[in-house]
Amino acid sequence: MFNNFLCVLSALRENYKRMKLQILLFSCLLLFASECKEKTSQSGKPGITPEFLRCEFMVNPVGIDNQNPLLSWYSESEQRGQVQTAYQVLVASSLSNLEAGMADLWNSDKVLSDSSAHIPYKGKKLTSGVQAFWKVKLWDKDGKESEWSEPANWTMGITSEEDWKAQWIKYPSTKNGIGKNGLPMFRKSFSLHKPVKRALIHVTGLGQYELFVNGTKTGDHFLDPAWSTYEKTVYYNTFDVTPSLEQGENVLGMMLGKGFYNTHGDRRIHGVDVNAPLKLILQAEIEYTDGSSETIISDESWKVTEGPITHSAILGGSDYDARKLPEGWAKT
Repeated sequence: MFNNFLCVLSALRENYKRMKLQILLFSCLLLFASECKEKTSQSGKPGITPEFLRCEFMVNPVGIDNQNPLLSWYSESEQRGQVQTAYQVLVASSLSNLEAGMADLWNSDKVLSDSSAHIPYKGKKLTSGVQAFWKVKLWDKDGKESEWSEPANWTMGITSEEDWKAQWIKYPSTKNGIGKNGLPMFRKSFSLHKPVKRALIHVTGLGQYELFVNGTKTGDHFLDPAWSTYEKTVYYNTFDVTPSLEQGENVLGMMLGKGFYNTHGDRRIHGVDVNAPLKLILQAEIEYTDGSSETIISDESWKVTEGPITHSAILGGSDYDARKLPEGWAKT
């Protein structure tokens, strides 16, 4: 038995030696990796680079209605301990002006600051639908100047109440804008005979809406607009639909739902029984390459009928009768 004990003790000693050797090897590997990382960091590209430009925390947003939107960016560097010490922002009315360094909207000049977020635009007043192009460069801890960033942009929404030319429209055959057998769907056909430079649509529908351009749903939003106290505030969306338009006939189509705007007759009432008319407002601003423009608005010329959604409620679900969907209702 004593011999067995000696064998076990010898085995433990051998295992202890192996463990010491493994720990030593592991420590050497860590030291080697740390030295390699330090050398890589020290030999990295000097300076800092502005990346990921954002306006109002979004990338190239459309529909900004703040006259002093907040600008932000990231600072990237391959050097350890590198920091931003100053920045300069250029904002121009066109990409060509920006690339030429012509900041016809705003030039912040060099600002001594390490801030890279919540930088307010302080340039010329921006009118409805204006597109602003911008870029930024930085100075690092050694005073070295970076290259200009890649350009970014933002597009203004409607900045004044007077710029809304469109009218609210609803299903005319009922008091509250809801058909007897289905929720309303609207259609507007129009023609284009000149090349389009840019086309924006400002739109909302109460309680919810989906917009189609030539048969294709616009945007990736769901349950627009955002809920609000509708008597005080109604939110709208702006979409750039330039790629969706065609020469010749085009069609806009909209379907409306009830949401929290109208809860009358719902299978589940959410505390308030509201009987409000479903309605929409839409304004399309089309710019042509020859410098002319055209505005298409929601008005009494739009066609409207009852659609396939026969019931719609936030908590009570929806009923859909596909037989009531007119074929090609939102297409040419």
